[in-house]
Amino acid sequence: MGRPKIDEPRQQYTVMLKPSTVAEIDRLRGIRGRKSRSEMMSGLIELGLEDMQTIDKLGLIQAAAIGDKVFKKLKEALMSGDIRLDKKGDLEIRK
Repeated sequence: MGRPKIDEPRQQYTVMLKPSTVAEIDRLRGIRGRKSRSEMMSGLIELGLEDMQTIDKLGLIQAAAIGDKVFKKLKEALMSGDIRLDKKGDLEIRK
């Protein structure tokens, strides 16, 4: 599976990483036999992008975004006192 190979020029993209992350990349690069950090990171980014595209097609990114909004509103309501937990642990709406 994966994306079909397309012959296109590469574009420079720079990121800042923690030293511990770079050390782990170098360790794994040695195991995988990659020639350079750049080659290793290019492969990881492409794999991660493919995974994100699959997750997006399944609707999970949108579902997570909706869940984040619901959680934020619930947290705000709990903090303001509009909603509280009773002694049984059930939600009690005070509006």
